[in-house]
Amino acid sequence: YDRHQNLVFLEAVRNGHLDSILYLRQKGFYLHDYKNPDLVEIAASSGQLNVLKYLRSQKFPLYSAAIAAADAGHFECLVYALINGAPLHDDPPHLKQKGSVTHRLARAGLLDYFQVAISSGFNADTPTALIFARSGNLEYLQLSIEHGARPSVKLIASAAQKGRLDC
Repeated sequence: YDRHQNLVFLEAVRNGHLDSILYLRQKGFYLHDYKNPDLVEIAASSGQLNVLKYLRSQKFPLYSAAIAAADAGHFECLVYALINGAPLHDDPPHLKQKGSVTHRLARAGLLDYFQVAISSGFNADTPTALIFARSGNLEYLQLSIEHGARPSVKLIASAAQKGRLDC
């Protein structure tokens, strides 16, 4: 397959056209030849739960699915990835620069997603707690500290700057 055929395949993944993916497989396209960006990442960031499930059935690891779904705000894909073994503490290097899963969720204000991630075993980090301290969100600040964020002078100063002494 040439580059154009790869683009056709990627568009099928991105747009959730499982029938097209199955057709291309029938015509000899080998899923595991495709590396970066990860097919799982593309499906999760596009909110294509049906494709994500299919890729998992084909033994694809959900390595970057949780982060990609969190970044794009696709709750169903995030929950599916978490329930089905997305690594909790091993972010892919090309995604890690943007912060942890919990930090990204907090920064985007996706508090329901944050709770799902925490209840699935993700730890919060200090940058995540800083976001909640700055916004004065005591409930989520406490949740962050209970799940791994370390209180620091910067954290306390940030809360105080916003007049949130209760944080």
